[in-house]
Amino acid sequence: MIWREQKNHTTDGYFCSVDVKEFNSKNKRNISYPNLYSAIRPVPHSSEISIPQPPSSLDEYSSELEDKAA
Repeated sequence: MIWREQKNHTTDGYFCSVDVKEFNSKNKRNISYPNLYSAIRPVPHSSEISIPQPPSSLDEYSSELEDKAA
């Protein structure tokens, strides 16, 4: 994953923007993570390297792995 460059370090810092105190393994599903511009992915990082497309099915993916192994 390629991270986008931060434009505002006080409001666009993903690692410190969520207050997770008082959460535990039982209620961790209630943590709300913000949708920040710097953490949105995928990002094309050059004209030579495009964003990869996921395979349409697992069968297609496994056949690609077999071709690479051969």
